[in-house]
Amino acid sequence: MAFKSIETFLENGVANNCNYFEFIVARQPKTVVNDAFQIVDTSLSKEDFYDTMCKFMSRNYKYTQKQYKELIIGSTHYHNHRNEETYIFDLKTVCVDVSSNNMVATGFIKNKLTMLSVPSTRKFHVEGWIKRLSFHVTNRVMVHFINGKHSNTFYKIVVAYNHEKNVDTSYAIQSLNSILKQFEESTFDGNYALACT
Repeated sequence: MAFKSIETFLENGVANNCNYFEFIVARQPKTVVNDAFQIVDTSLSKEDFYDTMCKFMSRNYKYTQKQYKELIIGSTHYHNHRNEETYIFDLKTVCVDVSSNNMVATGFIKNKLTMLSVPSTRKFHVEGWIKRLSFHVTNRVMVHFINGKHSNTFYKIVVAYNHEKNVDTSYAIQSLNSILKQFEESTFDGNYALACT
């Protein structure tokens, strides 16, 4: 799917039953292709990540902070927050677009699972620790600053949108355009050109 705008991407994703979308800020997404699939590296440098996070914090959005262990087995994701809270979900990728304007857009079908749904195995595709600072832009749009370590340490900025059936996407499109535009303003040194018009 060619990425032309947030509106087009959301409409196509919703038509394909996507209920969760991510727009990942990436200075220059690096794509590695092997025989079976392509991998897009969206990690920012530590300096860019923390500089952008500090500047974004001045926007005065309500935020939450979490640290958790992450296990991924196939499409099943298991997040354990200090043995106090466990969140398990199935995340299937439906559509991906690596745009020319420093963003990776992804549409998913996301379903919450129970503990009984976790496969009984010690063979994880991914195992690591995540620190996440999440800013609540609206009740459906959030900005996540994610510092994690799987096999390598990574730094990501993810603008996420949770969609439900019968929800008008026009407000979400307006919110997403507004928040992504903040990453291209001069206060962010113009390095994150993410406006989708």
